[in-house]
Amino acid sequence: QEENGNQVAKESRGLENVYKKKKLLKKKKGEKLTFLAHNGKTVAVLLSANTGLYGDIVKRTFNLFMKEVEENASEVTIIGRHGLNLFLGVRPNHPYTFFNLPEVDIEARDLAPIINHIVQYEDIHLYHGKFISVIKQEPENVTISAQVEVDEGTAEKKAYIFEPSLEEILMFFETEIFASLFEQAVHESQLAKFASRVLAMNKADTNIKERLKKL
Repeated sequence: QEENGNQVAKESRGLENVYKKKKLLKKKKGEKLTFLAHNGKTVAVLLSANTGLYGDIVKRTFNLFMKEVEENASEVTIIGRHGLNLFLGVRPNHPYTFFNLPEVDIEARDLAPIINHIVQYEDIHLYHGKFISVIKQEPENVTISAQVEVDEGTAEKKAYIFEPSLEEILMFFETEIFASLFEQAVHESQLAKFASRVLAMNKADTNIKERLKKL
C-alpha cells in the first residue's frame, strides 16, 4: 500500500511538471516569463547616499526620481539617508520605504532585505548615478526585472528530469538574475558618486587657493 502511495505521488508530481512544462512552452516569442509572485504595482527606487560631498550627482538623480513620484502613482523606496532627507524636505507626508546601505564594502547580506522588498513589484524603476567618464556623471533611470523574454530557443528538444522541480529551479535563477542586476546598479551608482566627489573636491581646492590669493 505504501509503495502504491509513493507511485501515485510520483505520477502526480510528474503530471504537474508536464503541465508546467507545457505552460512554459506555450509562451510566445517576445513574451515575458516569470515564476515569482508580483503585486501588480510600480515602485520608484532612489539609490542615493548616506552623506553629502558627492557633488551634484545625488541631487540631479533625486530631481529625476521626483519627476516620476509627482507624475505617477508609483510607490516610493529610498536607499540612503541623504536621499531620505531630500525627500522629506519636499514630501514630508508622502509614504515611503527606507533602507540604509553602507557607502563602501557592500556585501550580499546588505542587499538582501532591499532585494526581497522590491522584487515583489511588477515594475521597478531604479534611479541612480551613471558613470560616463571621470569628468562626467549623469542621472540614470532603468527598469530592472528578473523576467526573461521568451525566444525561439526556449522550446526544449530533449527530455530532462528536473529536481526538485522545474518551477523551483526557474524561481531560483530568476531571483539570482534580479539580484545580480540590482547589485550591478549599486556599484554603478558608487562609481558615479565617487567620481563626482573627486570633481567636487578638486573644484573646492581650486576655489580655496583662489580665495587665499585674494585674502
